Amino acid sequence: DLARNMFPGVVKYVSYLDWVARDSTVSGLVSFVEFGDWLSPRPSKIVDEMSSAFNHAQAIRIVRDTAIALDEDNHAVAQRYYTAYANAQRGFHTAYFRNGTYGNGEQAALVYALYLGSMPTKALSEVVLAQLLDSIQSDPACRPCLLTGILSTKWLMETLSLYGRTDVALSLALKTERPSWGHMMVMNATTISESWGSVDELPPLRTSRSHPALASIG
Repeated sequence: DLARNMFPGVVKYVSYLDWVARDSTVSGLVSFVEFGDWLSPRPSKIVDEMSSAFNHAQAIRIVRDTAIALDEDNHAVAQRYYTAYANAQRGFHTAYFRNGTYGNGEQAALVYALYLGSMPTKALSEVVLAQLLDSIQSDPACRPCLLTGILSTKWLMETLSLYGRTDVALSLALKTERPSWGHMMVMNATTISESWGSVDELPPLRTSRSHPALASIG
């Protein structure tokens, strides 16, 4: 009953996002640039824009899946959002795939594309997954390397699991060198810090030592 009562509001919210994106002629998705993947070690405006587009597509997927879960009464709605989500996947690829990668090739950009399944072929999915794994594993200075922020960190872990690389996700979860959750523990933190570097700050502190931003690991 709760899901049925809330469902019309979720549909209206997606309609609002569609209205906001009415001038996004390339992707058909929201292209708002402000904070985006906030707290990423390597902030980027293109990744910020991709963050808003990703979340718009996610909202469409949630409506589609909820309509299915609510049974055949919402069959027409589910079909409508099957089509809308397929369009969102294609729009995301068209807008952000360039020079053989997504966005600027940062982890967040690759995670967004992989989680949405925006690649038009399985072969390209494998290429993009390889790029993400290379970003995590190839730099000996920080291997395994976490370069995600407040939004994409959650989806990084879920994407690795979705593509059968829970081994890599576990290596990130158990890492103790900075930047990592384990490094916060090594520094005797009893809470999760606002950013990857917060725990290393000396007073006066610029950021919080107790913050939900990167707590999606939980």
